[in-house]
Amino acid sequence: MFWNKKENPFVVRQDFNYPKVLIKTPHKDIEGYIEEVDFDYLDERSKVFIVHAEREHPITRERIGTVFGVSIKEVEANDWYMKITHDGKTLYETEHNLLEIKLKDTDSVPEVWYKGKRLDELPKGLVDVSYHWKTDDFTNDDRGANDITIQYFSSFNDKYPDMKTIGHKREV
Repeated sequence: MFWNKKENPFVVRQDFNYPKVLIKTPHKDIEGYIEEVDFDYLDERSKVFIVHAEREHPITRERIGTVFGVSIKEVEANDWYMKITHDGKTLYETEHNLLEIKLKDTDSVPEVWYKGKRLDELPKGLVDVSYHWKTDDFTNDDRGANDITIQYFSSFNDKYPDMKTIGHKREV
């Protein structure tokens, strides 16, 4: 649902002291606010709350207000990132997965996310990803051994590119 009234423009409504919301999805980042007085949605994870956001029209570059419903349960189920702040305090923030490796098919370049930051998109350049996990004894409290190594260039714009390495190794 879109709305953009001349007598009550969207930007004026943002001046009020509403909780601010940032949601990061694989397709886009959404910044907006929640126009509610109670914070029940923080306790009831499946409760849908209304987020008012503003975006730019891709062709006309006009600012358009948009309203949509979302719940914390939906954000967590889709592995999105969400942060809700009010009066300078963080009320809710999802935790990033340590490592995510996504493949479209066996011939594609993997998408690699480390602590919520993507390492395979420009200006970064992914060089090598290695992940090995081995069970201890197939017990209920088996923590296994993790061996993670990621090598990437922080930027190709530098005169002298700097290769960075992220590594974790835990023996069983």
